[in-house]
Amino acid sequence: MNQTRNETAVITPTARVTAARLAIREARPRRLTSTLLWAAQILMGALFILLGCAKLAGGECRSSA
Repeated sequence: MNQTRNETAVITPTARVTAARLAIREARPRRLTSTLLWAAQILMGALFILLGCAKLAGGECRSSA
């Protein structure tokens, strides 16, 4: 059975809003504060892992409690 009619995609208002938000997000330059927060999170994560490993290994890791 052959289909002879052309089918077009329906773009919903939600899809338009999503596409507009993505376009705006792509157009924005990366901000320095965002980069600094990202770097701080990585450093805090590394410190957390190192202190956790020291504690598990039985090292001298003082806690405030």
